[in-house]
Amino acid sequence: MKTIFDSFNRLFNGRTLLLSTSYVHLEDFYIRFDTLQLCHLLGLHKIYRDSAKVMYQKVLAGEITLAKLKRNQHYGEIKDRLETLIFSVKVSLMRPLRPAS
Repeated sequence: MKTIFDSFNRLFNGRTLLLSTSYVHLEDFYIRFDTLQLCHLLGLHKIYRDSAKVMYQKVLAGEITLAKLKRNQHYGEIKDRLETLIFSVKVSLMRPLRPAS
């Protein structure tokens, strides 16, 4: 998990993503990435009742690991979120994001 958080910090933290859709009521919207929100994006709140800051500190301290999450009875609820983020990090490492022009 620490590697996921470190990669997220390096690749996404503080960046803003502009998404454009064909949906008339929501043509463009922005997503701002923040490390403390990563706990929620991953679904860690479904397993731990700590604040995002405390969960982040536990990840950095090695108290929350992918191996421990996989053993948790609620892992199935967050598995897709974790796999999607891991995939996004891998893709971004192969092709870094560029600032919008």
